[in-house]
Amino acid sequence: MEIEEILLLVRKKAQQFHKQYTPTKEQVKKNRLLKKCGYSIGNVKRGSYHNRFQYYLAAYAAAFNAVGVLEYEVLNGRIDVMWQFYNGENFVAFEIDTSNKLKSVQKLLDVDAMHRVWICSAPVVKREKFEVFGEVTMSEIRRGNRVVRCIYI
Repeated sequence: MEIEEILLLVRKKAQQFHKQYTPTKEQVKKNRLLKKCGYSIGNVKRGSYHNRFQYYLAAYAAAFNAVGVLEYEVLNGRIDVMWQFYNGENFVAFEIDTSNKLKSVQKLLDVDAMHRVWICSAPVVKREKFEVFGEVTMSEIRRGNRVVRCIYI
């Protein structure tokens, strides 16, 4: 299966997970009120989209004869999900963001993998912010021969 097909499938699932697990405006208001009243809301503020989609991606690796590794350690942090072949070769690195994070793209550019995918659900993506890495287009960020494919939801 080509990387383009994988990206289409991942985009579709990311949209489904985002819609299902991201709090609505009403839920966010309610959570703020609970927090003001002294209740611990834990990870409710962000919703469970990130974590649930992360676990889904790790499990989905099996469909491509790969192993999904959560929180894969790299030099400057952790990659949310790494798909590895059974021989240990890194196939696809995924970073899931709900905002415009330069650090996430930097980690992806630094990791040794065949493919790198940044999944971003920020309301507004400021592409010019990422020009520090090199060439930025609608669908990718490129620094030399390293390419980060972008999925916006």
